[in-house]
Amino acid sequence: MNKQNKSFTLNSGYYKILHVVDSLNQNDDYPLPQGVYKILKGTVDEETKKYQNLDTFGSSISYTSKKVSRFVTMLIRYDYLKKKYDPNSDELYLEITPLGTQILRDYLKKRRSTFQKKNVLKKKTIVHLPQK
Repeated sequence: MNKQNKSFTLNSGYYKILHVVDSLNQNDDYPLPQGVYKILKGTVDEETKKYQNLDTFGSSISYTSKKVSRFVTMLIRYDYLKKKYDPNSDELYLEITPLGTQILRDYLKKRRSTFQKKNVLKKKTIVHLPQK
C-alpha cells in the first residue's frame, strides 16, 4: 500500500502559537510550551500579566496543554520554531526561526482583523440568596 504524501498546512492555531513566540522573542523572552499555553488560555499570573495586551492572549481558551504541545512539536519539526538552551535552568525554550517569522508576517498581511479574544465567563461557585 502506498503512503500518500501529505503536505503540512498551517491553521489559525499554529499561527497563534507563532505569534505568541514571536512577540515574546521580540522582548528577549523565550517560553516553554506551557508558557505559550497559559497565554493562549488567558491565564493571568506573575509570568503572563505583562503579556495581557497581546492579540493572542486568551484567544484559544478551548485548547488543552497537550494540544498546544502537539502544535509546538509540529512547528519544530517543520522548522518554524527551534529550541534554545538556557544553561541556568537547564531547559529548552522556544524561539521562532526566520522561516516562522516570514510565514507569520505573510499571514498577518492577509488577515483583515486581529486574533479575537474569547471572554471566559466565570461561574460563581457560591452565591448568596436571601431568605424570604
